[in-house]
Amino acid sequence: MPSLAVANPTLCPPSYALAPALSLPGEPSSLGLRSAEPPRVAADLRTMANALPARPALSALPAGPSLSLSATDRFRLGVIECKPVPVDRYVRNALTELLTPRDGCPNACVPDNAQLREMLATILTLHPQGDATSLERVIGQIGLLSLLRDGPDYAPGTINALRYDVGAHAVASGFFSVSEGVPSEAELLDFGASELMFLDTPNEYRYDVASAHAAIIDFHYGAAGMAGHGARENRETKITPAMMQVSDFTRHLATCRQRRDAERPATADAQTMPRAGLRCAIL
Repeated sequence: MPSLAVANPTLCPPSYALAPALSLPGEPSSLGLRSAEPPRVAADLRTMANALPARPALSALPAGPSLSLSATDRFRLGVIECKPVPVDRYVRNALTELLTPRDGCPNACVPDNAQLREMLATILTLHPQGDATSLERVIGQIGLLSLLRDGPDYAPGTINALRYDVGAHAVASGFFSVSEGVPSEAELLDFGASELMFLDTPNEYRYDVASAHAAIIDFHYGAAGMAGHGARENRETKITPAMMQVSDFTRHLATCRQRRDAERPATADAQTMPRAGLRCAIL
């Protein structure tokens, strides 16, 4: 199974950024001692531009009831609040990292969807709120239901996976509906193909369709290795010219397929292990 490395889902500033201000003359230090005068190093640090905000001078404190200097420190540090990354964003970021393309094409080391789900399930357990949800629910929240299907046709960054996810999103958004029950696999593919047709020819609905499914299109374009797509960070997805021209996506996939086919004979002639047999490290 491919190797895996995962970052902590909680984004907090480094410990040195939370260090309290240095003790003032005559004030108890963190070691329980009183300093007769400020250390020379402390005086130098306080003149640096990137030092912590200076404490108010004793003469500047208001008369009457006031906060102690130690309380002021606590409230100053209270400005910073560490929160876990939202679960859906965390899983999508992890998935994007697992699918990092190689040489502008889909990563040949990416496992199948069943193995991807196993890896994502492990990653989800690392999140503080991972126990409160399920992987299937999170996959639905990020709009990538093709991950729940097996088979190479539904691998991230393929045209079938794009159609399926766009079709499912169109149903969830109320653009399509079925008379009874839930849409079948074939119906979702048809719905997705119908939506993507608007992106193949100039028409008045083109931009609206691209905007409605922007996050899904961006994800699959990025997984396929198309430059400028699939960014890991949480940000508003920008509509690119390629996102309004699905033929650019299919041409890119065809180019990558030709390149992969051309590499196979060279591998066989060299009498080396086939690429599929080599051990792959995802991260």
